Amino acid sequence: MGNTNTWKARLQDAGNGSVDRILELPDEVMAVMGWGIGDELELVPSGKGEIRLRKVCPAEESDYSRHLGVTYALLLQLREVTAERDANKLTEIASSIDWSAIASEFETVAGRYRSAVFRHGRRIIRNLRRPYMLYHDCTELAIQVDMLSSAIEDSPSLRATAEKALEEAYHAVLSRETLRGRPPQGAPAASPWPTLEALMEAAEDKRRRGHALQAAAHTGYLNGQRVFLE
Repeated sequence: MGNTNTWKARLQDAGNGSVDRILELPDEVMAVMGWGIGDELELVPSGKGEIRLRKVCPAEESDYSRHLGVTYALLLQLREVTAERDANKLTEIASSIDWSAIASEFETVAGRYRSAVFRHGRRIIRNLRRPYMLYHDCTELAIQVDMLSSAIEDSPSLRATAEKALEEAYHAVLSRETLRGRPPQGAPAASPWPTLEALMEAAEDKRRRGHALQAAAHTGYLNGQRVFLE
């Protein structure tokens, strides 16, 4: 440990053939933080490009949930008092609110929204990259497209960084394929779906083809041609 309280740790292969990784914390960190084997830790995005680790206790989680409930009730009262223009009540209620908890919740929500294009885009691209059609592909695409559209509608500013997020999502999918023993041979260096519009159009096209194949499985016909499924 240096004077800046900094430790280094490596991500270890989980050894189960998946892309999961294990973060092995140094013994000194465990001792300083008071953590032990069996403790549950959670990852908390800070909203500043950092991730914080904190120990989770069932009682603590329950208490925090109740605390948030009380804080939310105070915020509602604050809104009512603001409309009434009662300065004394306004000061009293404002001083009772845990603003640090509110800031923490906003950071968490903001972090989720900032990564929405990457998260949903990655799932859509993973689906589009499959060289075969699974029965649930249509449903999965519909869900992910709907969630991505909702995120963009709720936060239009995400469009400003969408192309970068989609490019990162594309390369994340290629890396995942490599780790799973399926090197993406012949894959373009840049994403074939560089924009939200291109990604949505490709997803809709695969959904149409998927529905057509499902219909063929039931009727025996695809685009007017007799199909024999073995």
